[in-house]
Amino acid sequence: MRKIIFVFLLLFTFVMKGQKIDHYKYVSICHQDGMYRILDNSKEGKQAYVSYIKDFEMKLAQTKDNFSTYYRVYYFYGKPKPTELYITLIPKNIIKQDVKQEIAMFPTKKGLEIRYDLETKEISKPRPHIVLPDL
Repeated sequence: MRKIIFVFLLLFTFVMKGQKIDHYKYVSICHQDGMYRILDNSKEGKQAYVSYIKDFEMKLAQTKDNFSTYYRVYYFYGKPKPTELYITLIPKNIIKQDVKQEIAMFPTKKGLEIRYDLETKEISKPRPHIVLPDL
């Protein structure tokens, strides 16, 4: 019985250490601060993600409300090539420290979420979003 418990403890330890932590990269595009989750570490992959974000910011700047008082967190969906970009908008006044290092904040219901379709280049209307400090 002790051997079985020992094996389970070892297995549990390796599984816990093997969990990948999401890595985020700071970006400032079109004078807007934000972070995106790194999905592809190659140079071409990073350039593609930044170009998608730039396209979104250029399109959003053409609208009447470009949410300049919000900090952005970009999430790409779709594999192997992303098809959608979800943007979580967090009010800058609730962020407690330098965003280039890490976001320090409390959970809030003041966030917004926008979906940007990378194929049709359409921006959805912002909807309320609960922001949890998982960064």
